[in-house]
Amino acid sequence: MAAAAVVVARMWPEAGIVTPADAAPDLVRGLIAGARLTVATRLHASVLATASGVPSIVISHEPKVSGLHEVLGVPDSALPPTLDCKALVVMAEKLLSEGAGDAIGRRVAMLKERARMAGEALMDLCVDPRPWQPTDRGTVRERLAALRAAL
Repeated sequence: MAAAAVVVARMWPEAGIVTPADAAPDLVRGLIAGARLTVATRLHASVLATASGVPSIVISHEPKVSGLHEVLGVPDSALPPTLDCKALVVMAEKLLSEGAGDAIGRRVAMLKERARMAGEALMDLCVDPRPWQPTDRGTVRERLAALRAAL
């Protein structure tokens, strides 16, 4: 946390906030929701930012973190742990100038719709207590293909 405080003090002295690791989740969620940009070192902080429509730069030390940013359409915003401050500033300026929050919001809406469709397809496959009949709409193979397409 000391290193993060130094970075914030140098880069965004008037507006940067470093939250302690033991901060209450509601406090963290509120701070992130009110931000224009977040810099995260953990997946969950990036997820909270995404859910709030706030662009996030993540210092990516695990593939799942980079993967989230790929799915969101902003793979460049997952930076390696070996980054320098200049790379961080350049990415922050890029995300803020390009209106990345709006683009991420649209992407999240699309992903939510795909998840809803996949859930419906899965329910079709799993919940119907009666065995499939030839008169049913679509074969099991077609229903599985629809589920795969929704994912």
